[in-house]
Amino acid sequence: MKRILTIALAVMLSATFIYGQEDRRDSNAGDFSGHWFIQVQGGMGYTVGETKFVDLLSPSAAFSFGYQFTPVWSLRAGLGGWQAKGAISGAEVYKYNFLQGNVDVMADICSIFSGYRMSREVSPYLFAGVGLNGAFNNDTASSLAMAFPSDNLIWDGSRLFPAGRFGAGTNIRITDAVQFNIEVNGNFLSDRFNSKRGSAVDWQFGAQVGVTFRIGLKKNRRHAAAEPVSVAPSDPVGAVQQEPQPRQLRSLYRK
Repeated sequence: MKRILTIALAVMLSATFIYGQEDRRDSNAGDFSGHWFIQVQGGMGYTVGETKFVDLLSPSAAFSFGYQFTPVWSLRAGLGGWQAKGAISGAEVYKYNFLQGNVDVMADICSIFSGYRMSREVSPYLFAGVGLNGAFNNDTASSLAMAFPSDNLIWDGSRLFPAGRFGAGTNIRITDAVQFNIEVNGNFLSDRFNSKRGSAVDWQFGAQVGVTFRIGLKKNRRHAAAEPVSVAPSDPVGAVQQEPQPRQLRSLYRK
């Protein structure tokens, strides 16, 4: 999973440098206006454990909203989670559920290198934050208590765990207000999270796709300004004289 995260991050950073070469004349940081955004995401999660990777995959979903204060910096709050899995000695796999509230600081990478542009096609970003994880429905692990080592960390009922998190994502433009979203994240929690004693922390990774809606965007003033329309005066001074009529031409010819 760490390799997947590394590859995804490398791809996003590559896109950043490619799009960072855009002509700065198209960058309109002076016309930036703060705006709200909403993200709806769904995908897969992976809780690091002692069995096959595919055995510990589980569904995940997230809903977030935030505000972009500057061309680079945004603040996002959201709720995500669904299911996590653990394993005993690579044999018994047990499931439990969790919901995690998060607050993230986000940085738009292209805006750092090439300035803000509302209609940018690909917008990679990095984020880091903190969360509070509420885990519940751990009955399966409790029923397997006898199979756990004697120093197990099994919990029942529900538990709250503080979490730290980081990740990367990218928004791909559909319209100025709607973007396709891809995101990967890593969350580190208490060693008790998966009911097993292991390293200092338990890791929960996620890979999700979804949609980002930008709300309250203001069109770029440079492009939105109406072109001046020239209006002919009703009685122009020095207007071009009308061409003489045929009768006038005959009169002039006789003369």
